[in-house]
Amino acid sequence: MPVSENHVLRLLAERIVSLRRAKGWSQEELAERASMQRSYLGDLERGFRNPSVRTLVKVANALGVPIAALLSDESAKR
Repeated sequence: MPVSENHVLRLLAERIVSLRRAKGWSQEELAERASMQRSYLGDLERGFRNPSVRTLVKVANALGVPIAALLSDESAKR
């Protein structure tokens, strides 16, 4: 089944926000841990950016999760 780019970006955005909030972190804290600008992270969390693999690795490592966790649709499992 085809997946739209917008759907994937929204899913990624929702997962980053969810994982960050589960840790009790601010955007500033995650951005610092991922070595990126807070404004860029904010754009990721709003689905406005199409991140590189390098960026996905940084975010996943900062959150302590595998990259696949950033793209898993948790709502579909419920």
